[in-house]
Amino acid sequence: MPPKKNQLSTKTKEKAKKKTVEDKTFGLKNKNKSAKVNRYVKQVEQQVQTAGNKQKLKEAENRKKEIQSKREAAAKKEAQLAELFKPVVIQQKVPFGVNPKTVLCANFKQGTCIKGDKCKFSHDQKSDRKSGKIDLYTDPRDAKGEAPPPPSTTPALGADGQPSLKGVCKHFVEAVTNGQYGWFWQCPEGGDKCKYRHALPEGRWQ
Repeated sequence: MPPKKNQLSTKTKEKAKKKTVEDKTFGLKNKNKSAKVNRYVKQVEQQVQTAGNKQKLKEAENRKKEIQSKREAAAKKEAQLAELFKPVVIQQKVPFGVNPKTVLCANFKQGTCIKGDKCKFSHDQKSDRKSGKIDLYTDPRDAKGEAPPPPSTTPALGADGQPSLKGVCKHFVEAVTNGQYGWFWQCPEGGDKCKYRHALPEGRWQ
């Protein structure tokens, strides 16, 4: 029999709650038409329904806070582990005569570069295939058959004791000397149509 009494008491409570809602919303115009009034009615209903359940609400709020704190702790731990085990990357050195923007940044490759646009190395994945050192002794146009032919005889030695630069483009020599020559260097003397060679004679060092 006690369970029946409990059931009656819950029914009575529900009736009392309904009556309270009706009393609080009594006399409101357009109760069923206006969206604003409907929102207010729902708010009153919610307040009346949760009035007796303050303990449950507090427990739910505590659970929510606990879950949130656990998530934050897990994220913090993950960040610490990532910081501890992050790979150490020694920045690559650029060989002489190679533009750093043609070499893919080793840190960027591993997703750890923090310099962004200010980084002197390339962040373009396509440049990785051209990351090798460019050969200064072969004209890139030789492969296409567009380069002027190399001298048939061994170049004579210049005043500095090195092979002469006769027939070699002065802009090319300037770019090599200043460290500007690389994969994307363009000759100001007409690009690929330059009538001079873009290669140092064998045995010549810058």
